[in-house]
Amino acid sequence: MLLPNINWYGSKACKLKNLKNIDLLRATKNKNYPFYRIDTLFSNQKYINLKVIRNGGWHFSNFKTIEELERKLLNDENHSEFVKNINSKDDIIYNYKNNLINYNHSADQKSESRFTKTKLENLDSKILPRYVIENQKKYLDWF
Repeated sequence: MLLPNINWYGSKACKLKNLKNIDLLRATKNKNYPFYRIDTLFSNQKYINLKVIRNGGWHFSNFKTIEELERKLLNDENHSEFVKNINSKDDIIYNYKNNLINYNHSADQKSESRFTKTKLENLDSKILPRYVIENQKKYLDWF
């Protein structure tokens, strides 16, 4: 499933020895700048040597049984939001069958509208990571 209308620029990572500050990593711009950009020499956010991994950043952390997913959400750092918006396994099943999630990523973090249900779109399985495509038999429960 795909969350529509979200510009996802990918995950950011670096070697621990290069990590100056987690906030600087978050603020790093998601593009390579040309070598003649003098401002990159004095910036902690713009770099000329970023390695961008295309089609990276996939995660499959919610591919679980209903019971496993409930346990995960109850133990997650945002479990209070889960408890506030989902009252039972029936809610999880309803969301699953109707391709919904219980939050709106586009809404302001402090806004109550972030808890509105968002409809997910079907994703063409051809754009999944190569390993998943080549091993679909292992993951029949997912498809």
